[in-house]
Amino acid sequence: SLIDRNDLQVQLVSDSNLVAGGRDLTRNTVDYALGSGTTSAELGWYIDLPDSGERVVVQPAVVGDILFFNTMVPNDDTCGSGGYGYLMFVDRMNGGQPEFTVLDVNDDGVFVDDIVAGIEISDIPSAGRFIDGREVISDSGGQIADFKVQTQASKRSTRSSWATY
Repeated sequence: SLIDRNDLQVQLVSDSNLVAGGRDLTRNTVDYALGSGTTSAELGWYIDLPDSGERVVVQPAVVGDILFFNTMVPNDDTCGSGGYGYLMFVDRMNGGQPEFTVLDVNDDGVFVDDIVAGIEISDIPSAGRFIDGREVISDSGGQIADFKVQTQASKRSTRSSWATY
C-alpha cells in the first residue's frame, strides 16, 4: 500500500526567537514501533516548508546524527533571477530540531550558540560539502561560505583519573 501523510509524523517550522534568520522545529517523537490495538506505527516524518515557493532541489546529506539539506525560495518575479534559501539541519531519526548546537552560527569556534534547525542565506545555497568539520556552500550570488559543524552531541569523558606506572 502507499504511504500518505497520515502515516508520518509532522515537524513544524517556526522563526527562531533567539537567532536572527534562524528557524526552529518541533521535536515530535516518531513511533516507529509496530502499533498495537488502537495505535499504528509511524513510518517516518515530514516538514512542510513555510515560505511561499520554498523547495529542496539539492541532494541532502546524512552526517552522524544529522540530516543536512538546503532549501531555495526563488524570486517572486517570474522574469527575475535569484532568491534566498536556508541551510537546514535536523535530527535524522525524527526530523525535529537537534538537541545540540549543530552550526557555529557566529563562527567563533565554540558550540555554545542557541540551538536552531536552520539559518537563512541571502542568496540561493548549493548543496553543502563537508570538509574537515565544516559545511562549505556556494550560493547564487557567487559567494563561498563555510560553517563549523558538529554532527553528534559532545560526550563527556568517562575517565575520572588515571595512573602512570
